[in-house]
Amino acid sequence: MHEGAPDRHLSSNGEGFVTPSDQYTRFTKTQKTIILGITSLSALVAILEATIYLPSIVVIQDDLRTTDVLTNLTITVYVLATAFAPVVWATLSDRYGRRPVYILSNLVCLAASIVMIFTSNIGMLIALRIVQGAGSSASLSVGAGTISDIFDITERGRAFGTFSLGPIFGGVIGPTIGGVIATQFGWRHIFTAIAIATVVLLAATYIFVPETLYRIWARQKASKAKRTSNGSTEMLHTLVGDDSNTTPASRDSIITEILRLFKAMRYLKYAFVLLIMYQGAALFLAVQAWSSQGFRNQARIYSLDPQTMGFFSLVFAAFNVVGSLTAGSIADRAILASKRKYGTPRAEDRLWQSAWGLGFIIAGFLIMGWCYEFAIDWKVPVFTAFPLLGFGFSTSFNPAGTYLIDIFPHEAASVTSVSNMLRNAIAAIAPVVAPALEQAGGVGWQYTTWCFFILLATIGTVWVASRGYGARMKRPEWAHEELSVGQKDEEIVQSELNAPGLSAVTVHTQGGEEVDTTVEDIKIR
Repeated sequence: MHEGAPDRHLSSNGEGFVTPSDQYTRFTKTQKTIILGITSLSALVAILEATIYLPSIVVIQDDLRTTDVLTNLTITVYVLATAFAPVVWATLSDRYGRRPVYILSNLVCLAASIVMIFTSNIGMLIALRIVQGAGSSASLSVGAGTISDIFDITERGRAFGTFSLGPIFGGVIGPTIGGVIATQFGWRHIFTAIAIATVVLLAATYIFVPETLYRIWARQKASKAKRTSNGSTEMLHTLVGDDSNTTPASRDSIITEILRLFKAMRYLKYAFVLLIMYQGAALFLAVQAWSSQGFRNQARIYSLDPQTMGFFSLVFAAFNVVGSLTAGSIADRAILASKRKYGTPRAEDRLWQSAWGLGFIIAGFLIMGWCYEFAIDWKVPVFTAFPLLGFGFSTSFNPAGTYLIDIFPHEAASVTSVSNMLRNAIAAIAPVVAPALEQAGGVGWQYTTWCFFILLATIGTVWVASRGYGARMKRPEWAHEELSVGQKDEEIVQSELNAPGLSAVTVHTQGGEEVDTTVEDIKIR
């Protein structure tokens, strides 16, 4: 085969999906590390934008002469933007590849951040937060697609844990940096810092991140090979197809693609998917309530300044990092253990860890809420509740996110965008509801209310961990473990399996056998 050509063989990944056998080996370990690192950095910047000005929210409110409700609305609209914009970004990434989406979204974010430096009123700030949130949100869904592109099921837990370090650090250093900048230089320079970070990210992405979506990557390889060997190119087209005869009129429009992605809500018909997505929604609902009211609570109860409150967030961050570093490797070991025990990896086995993490979160919110209620010394919530919350969030959220990638490896960006959309749309009500709950029942009952929703999520997660595999194997999409195509996205099936000229392929089964078969047989099975 010509150098640089995609491997024509296909293999089963153990979850009932057939993939090109070189999908997870086409990049070196160093290349994967660089790609994953920059993808994680993209997520860091996205969360940084959401959290960097939280300690200064009272200062911004006074400077712009506005109300609590309108100031909290800047949080709500940002969350809503990050809920729905990923649907568009995921669609574009599936059509044109991951790399151009990363670059375009960073440009949008950069433009919004620069203009925000000159914000003159609350209406302008709200509008720009929508644009900023839409631009930054791409990494949160497309990043999951990148992980699925280059890591197989036994590596994804650790990879997702590394990826999650970005959002974790963004959530941690955001309040800390924001508090220092606002205190020393003024709150407007918060957006100067974001603009600088975005420029650095844009440069790193442009220089170091190649295309990872296999279909686009293989087509680019074919195009490159065409310049040196027509014969090799002809063989390459047996896998990736040839778009030279495809007219623009025959292709689906972007609007059609977006509408098709909205049909991805079909994922919710699976109970095991719905319950895991509910877990994310419950967690983010509580997080947004904490983000909008937590700093106000600390300022009112303990008379703390933005810089001090920002530094307190480092306690949460430290334990969040510890949880993220341990969560991925522990979950991957659980997957390997299930493979040894059952002969095939069971993605649900990583969810037991997630259930334990939810328990830590419930304990953390209860301690924090009632410490605030009775004005107990700030050291108690900071050094007791914050560690529980930090460790709990990473150990519960990471395995759940990896699970969705495991069971939809060819639709990782789409299913993640649906999950993000639901959880962020629901979480967007928190900045409005949280103050009302505090006025009605006090700070303690506000946080206790979120614990009830998280308890329901814990019960659902335990059910998926114990019964989810059996329920999933009853579905025809996952019924055939060794030789089946579980993906339902017809465009991907056609581009990877039913491309012109590809009539016979060799499939590697779990046992290592090579089975000569046809595309039609694979589709039937």
